[in-house]
Formats: sequence, C-alpha cells, structure tokens
Amino acid sequence: MTAKLVLFMTAAFAHHALTAFMKNQYAVEVEQVEACPDNEKTANPLRNLHFSRYNRTHKSLSYDFSYDRPLDEKVGGSMIVERWGDGGWIRMPFVDYQPNICKNVVRYFKDSWVNFYRAAGVPHPDKCPIPAIFQMKNKYSVDVTSVEACPDNDKLVNPITNLKITRYNRTYKTFSYDFTYDRPIDEKIGGSVSVSKWADGRWVDIPFLGFQRDVCKYNHRFFKEHWVTYHKCAGVPHPDRCPIPPGNYSLRNYMVDTSLITFPFFSGRFRVKPIMQDINTKEIIQCYIYIVDVTELF
Repeated sequence: MTAKLVLFMTAAFAHHALTAFMKNQYAVEVEQVEACPDNEKTANPLRNLHFSRYNRTHKSLSYDFSYDRPLDEKVGGSMIVERWGDGGWIRMPFVDYQPNICKNVVRYFKDSWVNFYRAAGVPHPDKCPIPAIFQMKNKYSVDVTSVEACPDNDKLVNPITNLKITRYNRTYKTFSYDFTYDRPIDEKIGGSVSVSKWADGRWVDIPFLGFQRDVCKYNHRFFKEHWVTYHKCAGVPHPDRCPIPPGNYSLRNYMVDTSLITFPFFSGRFRVKPIMQDINTKEIIQCYIYIVDVTELF
C-alpha cells in the first residue's frame, strides 16, 4: 500500500515551483514559513523552526526534522496553493498528489530538491530514495577541534588576541583569548552565524543563521545558556542581562558544551563562524571560527 507523507516544502523549493512558469515577469518574496497546524500530530513533526532575513534580498530557513522511513516509491506528495481574496484563502489548482515524490521532484525541480537535502547533510542528495534520517542529538558525537580568529582579525576594531586552545581531558578542549568590546552590545549590534561543510576538497556553504538585529536579545531568546556561560567565563558583570557593557575581557579555559550544539548537522567536518556587526555601519565587531567534527556513533 502506498504511504502518503505530508511534506513541508522549504522556502527555496516553493519559490522554485511557484516561479517555474513566470518567465521573469514577477517578483516573489516568501513572507513567512510556518509548520502546518497539525504539525505535532504528524509522524515526523518539525522542530526549532527559525525563519529570518539573511540580507536585503534573501531570507534563510532552519529547522530540525526526521524521516521514519525512506522517501522511496512508497511515498508520494502534493503541493497546495491558495490565494488570499475576499477575506479568505481561495484554493487554486496546482500540483495534485504525485506517487514517488523523490523521483518526480528530482525530475522537475532537481536543483531545489538537491540543494535542500545537501544543506540537511543527506548523503547523495541527487539520488533516490532519500534515506530515513533522524535528529543528531542521540546518534552523533560533536568535537570542537579548533578555534581560530577570522582571517582579517588584525584589521578589526576589536581583534581577538592571545588565543590558545588546550586539551582538558580525553573528550574536551578549552580555549582562552583576550578581546575588547569598544561599545555596548545593545540593540545597535546585530549578528549572524555562517556554516560551511568540508566536501570535495573545499568548504561548501550551508544556509544557516542570517543577520539578526539586536544580537544580545536574540541570543538570550534562542541560545541563552551558551551566551550567558560564554560571557560569564569572560568576566562580564551580569552576563544574563542586555546590553553587554563595553570593556576589556579575558576568556580563560572556556569549555564548549557540545550538548548545546543542536544544529541539524550530520557526519563530517564543519566550519562555524559567528560574527557581530554594527547594524548601521556594518562594521565587524567580533569574528571567530569553530572547526567542528561530527561523527556518527553507529
């Protein structure tokens, strides 16, 4: 019996499908991405969904998901399109239920399909079926192998200095460095996190966390434990409050808690680069790089 699996289409895939026949006559902007109302009742609900502006023209989408079965010939799919009119959503004919969704989407929307599953870490995303995959947290180990200053660190107003990384024990490393905030980290300072995966002899960019305004409040909302622990270790007074005051700080023997790294990674080597910038001038306030190895446990 053919199983029907409701697929949540990414912003990129939906954009490609909607513009497939427009011939450059229209501008399309994805305003919002959300889980379906019955998300919690599905066999594979979406978790930790974040939709944010990446730059002036693009937005980025992140979420955790799992497949409890391979996307093979037994799994089909459809895409429903509705247009707002007369105070309600009016359904428009679009893509009816298609058997073997992997094969059909690869045939008609291959680039979007492959890019999506490559970003999710699926091996061989250009081939069908897509294997059953699960969230990282119980099946992968994460090792922060090194911490580096960004290549243009010396040109920054607030460069990182005296960076050292040492092994704490067989499973953990610590790192230390000195840094300065020449201004408060308040609503005028934003931030982003770029992620790349080592593949085919080079770093391949993965869409992750685009520029967010008021980086202090944003991190308090979504990554509070990591943000507070980091600034507490650096000697910041009241690290659980915003803004972070200007000053000279020294991070000493900071141990990265890898349990806080919940990005939807899969096996491989990743480069994670957090950046803080002045919202108005785009001047980089701070930039460093984590090199992270993710290993499948079984």
